[in-house]
Amino acid sequence: MSTDTRRPDEPAVPGRPAEDSPGRGTLDRRPSECVIVGGGLHGIHVAAKLLEETEIDHGQLRIVDLNHRLATNFRAKATQCGMESMRSSSLDHVGVHPLELELFAARRNRTDELFETDDYPPRPSLSLFLDHVDHVVDRYDLDDLHVRARVTALRESDDRVVVETDEGTLDAHRCVLAIGHGNRYTRPSWTTALDGSAVDHVWDRSFDLDHWGRVVVVGGGVTAAQTALSLSERGADVTLLARSGLTERTIEADQRWQRWNHIEQTLHGHPPGHRARLRRISRARYDGTVPSYLLRDIEAAVAENELSVVDGDVLRARDDHESGVRLAVTDGRCLRADHIALATGFESPFDHPFVERVAAAEELVRGEAGMPVLDDRTLAWTRPDGVSSSIHVVGALAMGSVGPFAGNVIGARLAAAQLVDALSLRESGSSAVAVEQPAGF
Repeated sequence: MSTDTRRPDEPAVPGRPAEDSPGRGTLDRRPSECVIVGGGLHGIHVAAKLLEETEIDHGQLRIVDLNHRLATNFRAKATQCGMESMRSSSLDHVGVHPLELELFAARRNRTDELFETDDYPPRPSLSLFLDHVDHVVDRYDLDDLHVRARVTALRESDDRVVVETDEGTLDAHRCVLAIGHGNRYTRPSWTTALDGSAVDHVWDRSFDLDHWGRVVVVGGGVTAAQTALSLSERGADVTLLARSGLTERTIEADQRWQRWNHIEQTLHGHPPGHRARLRRISRARYDGTVPSYLLRDIEAAVAENELSVVDGDVLRARDDHESGVRLAVTDGRCLRADHIALATGFESPFDHPFVERVAAAEELVRGEAGMPVLDDRTLAWTRPDGVSSSIHVVGALAMGSVGPFAGNVIGARLAAAQLVDALSLRESGSSAVAVEQPAGF
């Protein structure tokens, strides 16, 4: 029986740095137990989970990320689309203990930043969520583990993974890929007819919520809704163009996909990497949907003539130097705008150039659409002989094993729980196990 009486938001002994731990941003070439590639929300949660629940100590872990600060990309994207609260609940955060975010809010008298959600636990404000991210980073001294470098390659050598960066190399027994979509955004083909200055993806660094006149926001999901509302609040003349209208869903998939036993029963019955897994995930995802609280805000803004919503797709687009951009829409209308804001999502993580290079160099198996073939139990990428490599995968890249929430904070928590078991198995001396190879693509 555990005798640990610490509160969930008190410092954990395994997370404290040793006196000879490397300083922030340094490239310590001593062999590590684990290197995490990617310092976003997934990388932060995995690091905290490993420090808290395995024998890995602070000096045996590294997080490699080019950004000057952990979770930089998430912060930027949330700000650029005008996000005010998380879609996920207060149970879904980067800390280790499930109730940690709620306790964090209560002890700081910030429970008013936990907003009620229909038929779902309360969701935190973006500010509260990000402050808790900083709290977790500080609690486990993750800044001291942050190596600011660009990873250029991974290669296995004997019982280690060599992580090559533009600042030198790192050696580790295990590597965790937590790289996300890599800032690769979906852009409709019709945008090629427009001058580049007239169209931005909302997550491009060039996009700015301020200083626009007439704007058409393209997309039907939560990012499109948040962006349209934020632009209208700043005085822009906004049209939200949603291909199939606005569909209400609380979260991105059925709540049953938040349980590992459901994932095992529903997804893992198909061979790893098989197209049936992607079909099942595609059917399960509620992509392009809007939660009820945002839908109510959109409806109120429409009623007040603060923005308009058009159902349809773009047939043709052209620049008119006198009247701005002209979009011919499937319902017969012509929309005019000074600027186009795309909220059209990400490209597939499976064909990320870095993923392509690693898979080719190390002969790691890929399935349908380039999906990494993983050991479902350990999330280790497998070799052609079916034996697990020392490279583990989390985030959207692991959706074939983790399911439709893989790219969300919920997915980070699901994946990290599997990694704890996987690395504990290595520590106890268990050997790698071959997994069934994909068939019938």
